[in-house]
Formats: sequence, C-alpha cells, structure tokens
Amino acid sequence: MRVLFTSWAWPTHFYPMIPLAWAFRTAGHDVLVATQPAMTEAVTRAGLPVSAVGHSRDVGAAIRDVGGPRRPGTRSSGPADLRHLRSLNSRLYVRLAEEMIPGTLALARAWRPDLVVFEPTTYAGPVAAADLGVPAVRHLWGVDFPYLLREFDDEALAPLRARFDLDPLETTGAITVDVCPERMQVPPSPDVPVTVERLRARYLPYNGAAVMPGWLLTPPGRPRICVTGGTSWIHMTSGSLTGAIVEAAAKLDVEIVAAVTAEAARDMGPLPGNVRLVDGLALHLLLPSCAAFVSQGGMGSVMTALAYGVPQLVAPQVGDQALNAERLASTGAGRVVLPHEADPDTLRSHLAELLETPGYGEAAATLRAESEAQAAPARVVAELESLIGPRVRARRAAGSAKRTVSTVSTANTVPSVRAMPARPPARSLRVLFTPGYGGPGPARALVPLAWAFRLAGHEVRFAATPAMEREAGDAGLASVAVGEPADVGAALRAQLPAADECAALVTAQYHAGYGPALYLAKELADPSGELTPWALSYRDALVGSVERGLRLAGPAIGQTLEFARCWRPDLVVFGPRGYAGPLVARVLGVPAVRHLPGMDFGWITQAVEAAALEPLWARHGLADADMSGTVTIDPCPTGMQALDGSPRLPVRFVPHSGAPGPLPAGAGRVCVAMGAESWWLPEQQAVTGLVTAALEGAAEVSGTVEVTVEVTGESPSLAEALRGCDVLVTAGDDASLLTTVTAGVPALVLPQLPDHAWRAHQFAATGAGLVVPPAELTADRVRAAVAELLAGTGHRAPLRHLGREMAGRPTYHDVVAGLPGILGLAERVA
Repeated sequence: MRVLFTSWAWPTHFYPMIPLAWAFRTAGHDVLVATQPAMTEAVTRAGLPVSAVGHSRDVGAAIRDVGGPRRPGTRSSGPADLRHLRSLNSRLYVRLAEEMIPGTLALARAWRPDLVVFEPTTYAGPVAAADLGVPAVRHLWGVDFPYLLREFDDEALAPLRARFDLDPLETTGAITVDVCPERMQVPPSPDVPVTVERLRARYLPYNGAAVMPGWLLTPPGRPRICVTGGTSWIHMTSGSLTGAIVEAAAKLDVEIVAAVTAEAARDMGPLPGNVRLVDGLALHLLLPSCAAFVSQGGMGSVMTALAYGVPQLVAPQVGDQALNAERLASTGAGRVVLPHEADPDTLRSHLAELLETPGYGEAAATLRAESEAQAAPARVVAELESLIGPRVRARRAAGSAKRTVSTVSTANTVPSVRAMPARPPARSLRVLFTPGYGGPGPARALVPLAWAFRLAGHEVRFAATPAMEREAGDAGLASVAVGEPADVGAALRAQLPAADECAALVTAQYHAGYGPALYLAKELADPSGELTPWALSYRDALVGSVERGLRLAGPAIGQTLEFARCWRPDLVVFGPRGYAGPLVARVLGVPAVRHLPGMDFGWITQAVEAAALEPLWARHGLADADMSGTVTIDPCPTGMQALDGSPRLPVRFVPHSGAPGPLPAGAGRVCVAMGAESWWLPEQQAVTGLVTAALEGAAEVSGTVEVTVEVTGESPSLAEALRGCDVLVTAGDDASLLTTVTAGVPALVLPQLPDHAWRAHQFAATGAGLVVPPAELTADRVRAAVAELLAGTGHRAPLRHLGREMAGRPTYHDVVAGLPGILGLAERVA
C-alpha cells in the first residue's frame, strides 16, 4: 500500500505522525511525505522520504500578518476567544492550503497513494484524497482543538471550495487517529455538527535529534525539574516565561534543566548554580528523569511529559495552549498559571505544590497508563489497512499471488517469524544497538529494525561512536556517544593501497569471484596450506584492516560495556564491525543478533576478527570470541547473498529514506550515485566526472544524465533520486544495490574498493545489471553498458525476480513480533 502523509511546515504538527509513518514502512508499505520546502530537511533527518510542494514562507510572519497570536486572559477559552482564533487560524490555514494544493495534487496523481494521512490543519491532504477517491485519515497532535472550531468551517473553507470546485470539503477524514488519552480529550460539542470516528492510539514521542548527553546517564541527586519555553511560538509571542520560571524554581532544593533555544538563553542573564541550560536536547530523553515539567503548554511538550507520567505546571501564552492546560488540569495531572499571575512567588508556590502533593504524580501515572493501553502504532496500521476498500485489496491480492517466497535453504534458516505464535514478553524489552565504526551505512541499516522495536513498545538505545551517533539520533532513536572523536575517514584511507594497485586488486577480486574467497576463508580459519599471491595480499590487507578497526573501536567497546552494565539490555543487535555487541551480550548473558546491511562478508572475515578479539575477550574471562551472533537478520535477496551455515531471518529491505517505487520514468534518465562515504570523495568525483562526460551527448545514450554524488548530509537519498530513473550507475555499496533492486532499476556497477568487488560479482551473477571493474574503466565501456541497460536486453526480468523475492519476505514488524519467541525472550523477561 502507498501512504501519503501531508503537513505544512510546522514541525510540532508533523512530529507526532512520524511513528505512524515508520510503522507503515516497517509493515512493508511505501510512504511519502508532502510538505513545504522549509520542512523537507526535518523529514529526511527522521529517515522518511519527502517531496516538496508549495513554497517556503516565514510562518511566524504569516501568523503576525493575520493578526496573532493573542494571549489568553482567563483560564477558559470561551466563544470569543475561539472565534478570534478561528478567524486567525482559518486565514492562515486556507492561505497555506492554497499554496500547497496544486503541488500536492500533482504529486498524488503521479504517485497514486491508497491512503492519505494529514495533520488536522493541512487541508491539502483531504483535497488530494477526495481527488483520487481514497480514504483520508486525520492524525491529531493531542487535544482536538480543530474539532472545537468546526462550527466556523463553512465560512473559512468557502475560498477553497470555490477555487478547487470542492463541495463538500470534509476536513475530519474517514477516521481520526487520536493520540490523546480519552480523559484529557475535549468532549463532543453540541455546536459542532459532525461526528468524529476515533481510533485511539498510543502517543510515541518524537522530538527531533535524540543524542543523549553523558550527564543524563547518572540519576539526579535531588528532584529534577525540566523548564522549557518551547520552540514553535518563541519568536511570535511578546516574551517567554522561561526566565521567570527559572528564577522561581532556583530557590527550591531542586535541579533545574532549562531546555531553551540559544537565543532565549542569551536573554536570561546570570543563572543560579542549580540551573543547567541545554539547547536541542530531545524532551523524550530528559523527561523520564524528571519529577516535574514546566512549559507554555505546547501540545508536543504536554504530550511528551504525559507519555512519561510527569506532573506538569503550564503557563499558557496563546489560545490553544490555554485549552491544552485546561484539559490537563481537569485530569489532576497538572496545574495552570495564567500570564497575569506568573510572578516568581506564585510560580514557586505552584511548583512546590506540584512536588509535594502525591496526587499530581498519581494522576500523571494514570494518564501514562491510559496512553500506553491505547493501540501501538503497528496495531494502528493494521486497523487503517481495513479502510483501503475492495479495490486496493484486490490489487494487492493479485500482486501477492505472483510473489516468490524467499528461497533461503532450510538448512540455515530459523523458523519463519510469520509462523511463530505471537508471544510478546511480559514486559517491554530493552534493546541495545551497536552499529560499529566507519561511515553512516552501518548505523543507517539498523534504523528500520530499531524503529520496529520502538513502535512495538520496547526501549531502544544506540551505543555509537561520535561519527555515527547522529544517524540514529536524527531518526529520533536515543543514542549514547561512546569512544573518542576520530578521523575515521583518514584511518580507512590508510588501509587502501596506491590508486593503480587498488584498481588492479579490485579488478582481480571481481574476476576471481567467490571461489577464491571461499578458499581464502578456509585458509584463514585453518592456515595449513600455501596461499596464492593474491590471497596472501588480501589476507594481509584484511588483518591490517581488522587491527586498525579494533584500535579505533577500543575505547568505544569499553564504554559500551560500561553503559550496558548500567542499562541492562535484554537483547543486543550489532552490525558488521560492531565488535562491542557480541562481547556485551556474552558478558551480560543475553542474546546477540547480527544485522547485515546487505551482502555478508562475515564468513571471510570472521576467523581474522575472532583471532584479533581473543585478547579482549580473555580480559573478561571469555573464550572463543564470536562475531556471528545467535541469529542473523538478512535483508539481501538470496540470489545476491553468499550463504554460510549461520541461522538467518530473511527480512524485507527498507531504504533509509526515499520512495521505494519509481514514478513514471523519463526517456533514458540515468542516475549517477557513487556511494555514501565522504572519506573517498575525490575518487567519487573522478569517476562521476568520467561517467557524465562519457554519457552527455552520446548518440547511443539518449535522454538525461542526472548526477547525484551521494555524500552524507549533502544530497537527497538514493531511493528518492531513483524515482523516475531508468539506470543507476553506482560503485556498489550495499544500500545502493538493495535500493536499486527495490526500485526495479538496473544498475551499472563500477567497483572502486575491495568490498565493492565481491558485491559487484554477486550482483552481476543475478543478471540484474552490468559491471566494469576499475582497471578496465573507459568512456567507451561506460557508454556501451548504459546503452545496453537502457535497451532493456534481459536485465528487467532478473530484477523483477529479485524484487518479488524481497516483497515476499517478512517485514521488520514481523521480525520484531516473532524474534522474542525465537530467542526465548518471552520466558526470559516474564
């Protein structure tokens, strides 16, 4: 199923939808986000595909232009306040919709989603759904403020109805995903002539980048209070109360953490000794350690504190915040201070009452329990699937009848996760991810599995080096920095021989294929014979690589073990070179799961790695260092994989971001993407230059060449770049090859590094593409290969076969549901 999410460029409206978007992805569906250009970066940081519609605007200026915001003067938002807010908001939302609707319609008509999910004030969503005749789902951020204002819709929406010939225009959708506990939600109003069908869903906080500072790993010595002025309205109100609140709390025997923007911090002046300022720290990392929370009542802040059962003091500044505060106070889980009451003495009195009266904490804990009892995001996806109707179900059934189930042999495959009974553990699991060292690839590969665990209600932590922690943290997954900052790129470059020698080695490896590699693996495990010069050279390079990797990872391994002893995970998931993972698992006596980013080289490197790791393991009283784990999760199609005897769980590959299926292709469009590792950027640029020069203007290659040098943080994702392309030119990293299979686009592989050679050989053997090794790379070879791929001579059928196998595999949702039973974790934590 294809699901289109729509939101205008207001992050706090979009963030609550991110868990549901990831739930659709981990359940095997395709997701695309349509938003204004100003928010595309925030979407891609969360690991989601995005398409920009409309244009960027200064939303704060737009709000001021239409007459707001207005501060509430009383605790209750009466009809006059509501009418003022609707007058303000309707003009803004209609203006935004008029800008977004043309682009959203064009995108939806091309991509053809089966379902549209929209935040309540993005009217482009229901307009697109009505245009296509598919269901629209309204996704709330918390208290249903837009519902209360429905009585004014006829007047507000008249311009949209007239301009786009929409009558009626229904803005409540077929169903509303409601993440607010029922006791806190606004009750039905007799003034609103519409009935809203609600699907109660668990609120799962996403507050942006989630990199955990070291001081948060130690419990506070006295009650910790988090104070924040929020980020959404900070530039649009006449001032923040954060400074006054900090002044009030400073005289209490508490620790204060003020989560404020850098600009707000500059305005606060000298601070007491019990105040810590933090900028950009995700609230869902901080609030679990807090005894109380003080905010202006923005819905993201209130709902995050609610999710962790923290009692709250709310000082609302604008009308919807007043409603949020009122509904929270009605549950007994917090107190409200209005702006005209917010002097330091009054604030201090309210805080003391909040800390000293057990009833507030008890009410907050009740709200948390009610929230956790609502449907998890994975269950919400199952409920929403029932909305798509007979037309889409019939189409999916026809497609699934053609699928080929994974052909991994039963000799090395664990029982199917789909066949395992659903036996969730008696409590949520703690899952530690250790991606290893290197570029962003290993961490990116683990993100879908980590999200699947989090969406199922489990706790997740990444223990990653400073160079990699942002990959998990940006996706909203709690990340702990381990090890010291290091120039990993320089270390990796030091492993490479000179350019000519490297090209010769890679070319020899490609032509040698897996036969010599299997022999090499055997000899490395039992070096009784004489190696060929090529194998000897490769062995020496491999040993040097592992030794350098261990030197880089050494501090991180020790710090990961120290963190794990405090956090006590139930399960450890590690990627290639994630040397800390198996050691931590063995020391703590918990299962270790190996997750592959693509093709498996462990059977070649394991003997060398085990020998290098033995001294480290011996220091902890352990023998037989092992990097194979209890089970391996494998996203690589069988035809591209080299299989050993280790137990494997096949899983459907999920690109880090980008739409998995291409839009209608252009005429001869070629995407050149030479990898995602910035440490060999000069080589990327050189090969990209050769390829583009070879293809531009070539008579045998018609159409467009789109150059996309994939460097972390500086370009769109490859999956996004492949939309509408007919050929990919790539160096052959795992993510590129798996993404091209998912997109159904044949590839020309130009391997440049030793590990590229193995992948190129296996990929070419499937028939899904062509390979030109570096020692044979010329402009004529590139032109001929691309022309052959564009002609479609025999490469599309193997791609379809690989794609069908991948589509028939279990999803990450299936894996997380079945893994506890396979590993015996249901009994372990009962």
